[in-house]
Amino acid sequence: MHKSRSPALKIKARLFAAIGLAVVASTQAVAQTDTRSRREVVDANVYPWSSIGKIGNSVGGQCTGAVIGANQFLTAAHCLYYKAVRRLLPAEAIHILLGYVRDEYRVHRVASKYVTSPTYDAPVEDRARPDDWVVLYVSDPFPPDIKPLVLADAVSPVGTAVKAAGYARERRYMMTADQRCRIEAALSDAKLFRHGCLIEPGDSGGPVLGAHASEEGLIVGINVAVLVLGPKRAAPRNEDFWGGIAVSAASIKAFLVASARSRAPEENVR
Repeated sequence: MHKSRSPALKIKARLFAAIGLAVVASTQAVAQTDTRSRREVVDANVYPWSSIGKIGNSVGGQCTGAVIGANQFLTAAHCLYYKAVRRLLPAEAIHILLGYVRDEYRVHRVASKYVTSPTYDAPVEDRARPDDWVVLYVSDPFPPDIKPLVLADAVSPVGTAVKAAGYARERRYMMTADQRCRIEAALSDAKLFRHGCLIEPGDSGGPVLGAHASEEGLIVGINVAVLVLGPKRAAPRNEDFWGGIAVSAASIKAFLVASARSRAPEENVR
């Protein structure tokens, strides 16, 4: 284990701004029969959680993401957006930590480049975008004992049991997960979906995984927005957050596969 003392890795909570988790007000009435105790601490060094990491950047933002290849890490594109300059941060400003628990971690990598959807430019307030994803690349591959998670080929139907994990605001120094939730609705031609997992700022970019034993390590989506119940507050409380919106992993994979097949230069590589 290593200890972080680098300013770039001292990750601060920046709520709801571009570097964080978008907040979308929910007009749907939801019976709040569950409690925050559904969110449990998981072992960041045991698969599949060991393939989920915390990302930070040089301006203090924090998000979650997942290893999807020997040198690939998937997260939300808005995690790279720096509102002060109205653009995405350069790759070298993005740090990836695996096995992160209370300022200690097993693996540290710095991004060398990244690929986004060519249509993504900036986050839009109060709206989730189906192109809000980015694949970070690292020059030094992840250790061989880090098993990449797999992007789903098909869109999961409404009612599918899922689970979501990340470094949420409430306990940002350890990984927690809600392992008892479901997909509740398909949105934007199934490129987005709404789910009932308890998520908070800091979970942005984190994977929504299939919950069935046969789907271990299968990414069905990545979180890009948290739903807030009731009146919109300037600073929502933890108990205001209820469910989230995720980009479908199948739509991300379809783009990456199509890009790999095309031999044309990728203008969205930065």
